[in-house]
Amino acid sequence: MSTTTTIYADTDANLRANKPDTNYSTSAVQRVGHWTAHGRRHFVMSFDVTAYTSPCDIVSATLKLSYQSSAGGAQRDMKLVRLNQTFVESEVTWNSASSGVSWTGGAGAEGNGEFTQPVYTVEVGTGSSNPEIDIVELVIDAINRRSGTLWLVLCFDPSDTSTTQAYSFIYPSEDATPSNRPQIDVVVADRMVWQGDSVPDQGDLDVADNWSPTTIPTTTDIAIFSTSDENVTAGTLDCWKIYIAPSYAGTITSTPRFDTTELNITSPKSNLSPVVELASGRCEVTVADAKTLTLDGDCNVKIWRTRSEITLASAGFGTIDAHSTRATFYADAIDPNIYLPDIKVTGALYRLADGCGTLTAAGSSSGRISATDNTRMDVVLYGGYIHLLSEEIDDLTMYSGRIKYSGNTGAPIATGDVIVYGGVLDTRVGSPTFGADSITLYGGRLLLDPGQLINVE
Repeated sequence: MSTTTTIYADTDANLRANKPDTNYSTSAVQRVGHWTAHGRRHFVMSFDVTAYTSPCDIVSATLKLSYQSSAGGAQRDMKLVRLNQTFVESEVTWNSASSGVSWTGGAGAEGNGEFTQPVYTVEVGTGSSNPEIDIVELVIDAINRRSGTLWLVLCFDPSDTSTTQAYSFIYPSEDATPSNRPQIDVVVADRMVWQGDSVPDQGDLDVADNWSPTTIPTTTDIAIFSTSDENVTAGTLDCWKIYIAPSYAGTITSTPRFDTTELNITSPKSNLSPVVELASGRCEVTVADAKTLTLDGDCNVKIWRTRSEITLASAGFGTIDAHSTRATFYADAIDPNIYLPDIKVTGALYRLADGCGTLTAAGSSSGRISATDNTRMDVVLYGGYIHLLSEEIDDLTMYSGRIKYSGNTGAPIATGDVIVYGGVLDTRVGSPTFGADSITLYGGRLLLDPGQLINVE
């Protein structure tokens, strides 16, 4: 089972614009927001996260601040961001990070806030509730890149010039009641390994004896399929992440269900047909060296390598990315009323049964688009080859490569705006007409049937 631990702020202090050279690190409450009579007040703090040595196992890191009270007659948004300059708690002020050392980004420390990194909104003022924010990205960043210390500032966005009054009073790290102090609740996943050999319930995901340790994985655990050769034939696996390793020799049928945020498949020895059904959100799937895989579910899919063509069959894909000359896949939306998602390929071999949002192809990729159900899509080709067997497409933009229309049973193909910068657009289908909303040629070649007319609407 996952574990939850709480860490408290090591240091914190209030920064006040109306007393720019006064240190407020020992106040009974830390004031944040904007006062009509006193101007702005910000809040800085730091946390020691060196106790966490496996950041990839951190499920969440929830920062909690406790308000003593909130007022001002209005409610405003402040921003919580990583602070890129350290401070000395007993010396820090609105003007200075420590004695004789000014804030390098300007007074108030907002100029030292990393607004290009994760930014979180905190409400202050009348009616505001205690903030609880998952800042797991910043905690992991502090472990990996900041020597285990997380420095934070709660401030107004530098572009926010409003003078509307709204403020809150935060209990400080010195408060006598631990639950009032600024704190981060860190949830760390446990790793549960599939055994699958519990008699008479072999293959059932919902049986604790099929896992090591003997516990069914929870929504904050990691499930690993590695050393076992036992098949997965029943049950529902509802967990944080799933890893299917090269050493796993079992088969996963389409009967069991996976409800997870992340599915990683790396070179399994056997056939996989997992169905990913999420209660909410979308699963991030990474495929590397899969031999036989049929994937169904609400997923964003990244394909790095396959050892044969894998099948993506779903009514709920978010995106498909395939960026390797060793990636081969077939995609089918299943539901005739739903398109495939945006697809990006570089070097991959692919077949699409249906139209998609936008197909972006480059490198040595090669694709065949049957589009038996939904046909509309935008196509952007930077390189490679596409064989279009589609009755219609939306806009088509070519920079290089080749697109071939021949063999299309629904010819002529209705096309939206066509822009060709380079490459070969071969529209020859044995039909007297090629239809497009507009055609713009900056380079490349447009190939037509003899005597073919071009209708531009």
